[in-house]
Amino acid sequence: HVGWEALDDSSARVRYTVGANEVSAVLEFNDEGELVDFVSDDRLAASPDGSEFVQWRWSTPVEAYRRFGKLRLMSRGEGLWHAPEGTYSYIELELLAHEPGGGH
Repeated sequence: HVGWEALDDSSARVRYTVGANEVSAVLEFNDEGELVDFVSDDRLAASPDGSEFVQWRWSTPVEAYRRFGKLRLMSRGEGLWHAPEGTYSYIELELLAHEPGGGH
């Protein structure tokens, strides 16, 4: 159900298909091979009055990779809508580690 297409040395298009439905996104990577952005035109946003859904570009840039135990993961990111009147962030994320016995 998943297909990959290399676009260049730092990006690939991934397609996910279920039955007649397909969505795709461009994944962008840094020189270390870490994901730095996910961009899709297949996401729908509610119109300002909530009466309909409109298709806008959506992206999720991520950064600040660090170790969480044995894993190296991004520790910050956000979700962006690319609306006709401009890009805006609707969510900001930060991944925090919990140290056993050390509080939060």
